[in-house]
Formats: sequence, structure tokens, C-alpha cells
Amino acid sequence: MQVTITHKKKSGSNQVIYSFSYVDSVTGKRISRQCRGCSTRQEAAVFARKVMENMEERFTVGAICRDMFVHGKNHLERLKSFGRNLDKLTIIQKRQMLDVIVRDFGARDIRTLKTSEIEMQLLKDRRHSGSWKNNYLDTFGSIYEETTWVCPYPVSRPKFMRFARNSVPTDTLTTEELELLLRKENWTSDREFLFFFVTASCGLRLGEARGLKVSQFLFDRKILVIDGFCKPDGERTNYNKKGSVSDRKIRVVPLADKTVKLVREYIRKQRKGSDDFLFTSEHGNPMRPQHFDAEFKRVIRKLKFDSSGRKLVPHSLRFTYVTRMRRNVDAETVRLLAGHTAVEMTDYYTRFGMEELLSSAAVARNAANSLFEEL
Repeated sequence: MQVTITHKKKSGSNQVIYSFSYVDSVTGKRISRQCRGCSTRQEAAVFARKVMENMEERFTVGAICRDMFVHGKNHLERLKSFGRNLDKLTIIQKRQMLDVIVRDFGARDIRTLKTSEIEMQLLKDRRHSGSWKNNYLDTFGSIYEETTWVCPYPVSRPKFMRFARNSVPTDTLTTEELELLLRKENWTSDREFLFFFVTASCGLRLGEARGLKVSQFLFDRKILVIDGFCKPDGERTNYNKKGSVSDRKIRVVPLADKTVKLVREYIRKQRKGSDDFLFTSEHGNPMRPQHFDAEFKRVIRKLKFDSSGRKLVPHSLRFTYVTRMRRNVDAETVRLLAGHTAVEMTDYYTRFGMEELLSSAAVARNAANSLFEEL
């Protein structure tokens, strides 16, 4: 970028004022700045070079995101002021994604970086899912937004194309598979068995099951109150998914007689108090999600379930719960039990297999007969 040094005498004195100007390669505008503290052309040239180098460096992707999603820095404080309170896990994940972006484009000037270059980088990526790539683009968009605060002038956020979600949908379990899976002898201990039994019989998310406390079970009314969940780091919230401290999204689910019996017996054997977590390590802390993921996979392999083309994970129990409840309960009721914000989400969780289709056909047989009564 070409820099022009000019000078003029200060009005009413012999002092010379030096300034420099340049044409911005992105905007096409000519910009002028005074060379403060310079008394010769040579000093002015050095001053201009340092200013230009510093300005150019401030527009690099690496420099812009250096303090983003870092505790104690302005970026997170601004987000908090704007009402975006990110939890610890989200901050860690965003920082990790920034590290990937810096590896790919850290030295590039964000003003001259083409949208197609960013998208092409992801198109060549055969290792990550469409969801991961969309997260990459969302994080890159945050970098453009940050230019408003850390660059001499903001750079507009581009409109990225979105990648298709190409992950395999979570599958449900058949009645035969569920009966095999929920046998106590297949699990490492009573803790793991009961964890997955309660998850399956109440349609819980993994974090909700990890965060269960004894006080949530209203045995006299055969009700389980879902009022929080455990984050991956073990911190328990007092609100449910899509909720907040001010809008907790609490829900209740009915407890089957067998669930009541098993949980009561477990509480008695483990000598659990009212405020104790139900499923804990030897140190009394909530179990890590990785433990239950590994345990579930082990049992699936042990039972030799047909998993070709199927995604069988702990969350499959929640999908199975919603699907089976839809046989006899209306969609709105199931929505409330599952804690979905809309019936469309309940529909998404409903995975109709041959067993469900046959049951639906049987229910509709009388209606089908009535169509031809007058023929």
C-alpha cells in the first residue's frame, strides 16, 4: 500500500506539521493521519510505516480473535452486557474452534479474505460433519463481528452457505431389544442398570439422568420432577434445557410401578439422603457422561444388537420413550412429558418402526371398514 508524506507550516509559526495518507485497498477511500512528534520527513516516514504495519496486523484473523472467548477480556464482558451469558463448556468449545480457524487463516487479512476461500476449506474437509462445519462458519462470523471493536473500521460479515446435516439420525430400540437391554445382569453394577432403566422409563436426557436427586422422586404420587440437569463438567443447573434461571422449564413425568420399586430399593441400599445425587462416583460426585456412553456401547456389543446403518446411543432410549408413548397418548401430552418446546420436535423424536406401524393400522381398521359400508 503506497504511503504519501506531506507537510505544511503551522499557522503563525515556523513549525512544520507532517502527515501521511494512503488509499485503502478495500474501501478505495483516501485516508490521512498526522505524524505526531515528527520534526523531519525521515521521522515522518518511520512513523507512517509503524502505524501502517500495526494497522495491517490488526486486520489479520489471528490478531482479531486473540482475546475472543477468553476470561477477563473485553469480548466476553461485552457478550455478557448484551445478555449472552455463555457457560464454561461453550466458551471452551468456541476457543477450540478459534484455534482451528487461526491454524487455517490466522495470517490472512480479513478484508481481503474471500468467502469462497473459507467455504472451499470446509468443502475439502472429509473428516468433520456438516454440523461441525456450520459451527466453524458461525464462529468465523463472530470474528467478523469483532472487527467493530478491535479494527480501525468494521468489516461486514459475509453470508455463508450452510452445510447439510449429514449425521446418522438416532434410532429407537425394538421391544425385544429393550427387554434384553434392561436386564440387570447385563450391566456392570446396580448403578448402571438403574441409570438406564430410569432413563428409558422416564424418557430422560443423559444430563437429566446424571443430575437426578432423591428429592425429585415423589413416590406417594408416582411422579418424577425434572428441575435441572448436569453439565459435562458436573455442574448441576436448577433449570431444564431451553430454560434459564428466570424461566426454568420444569416438567413432571409419571413413574411406572416397577421404576418406583427399583428406585426405592436402590435409595435404601445406598443410604441416600433427600438432597443426594442418585448416581454418583465413589467420591459422591455426579458420574461423567463418558462413563455412561462407554457402558451403553459395551452392553450393545455384548448383546450383539444389529447396529448396521443404525445409530444406537444412550439418547436412543429417549427416542424410544417418545415413540412408544405416542401409541396411546396424544402428541401435546407427550410434548409436555418430554419437555419439548413444540409438537414438531416431538414428531421428530417419534421413530415409527414396523411394530408401531402395525399398531397404528390396527387402530385405524374400523375407520377403514366404514369407508366402504355403503358399497
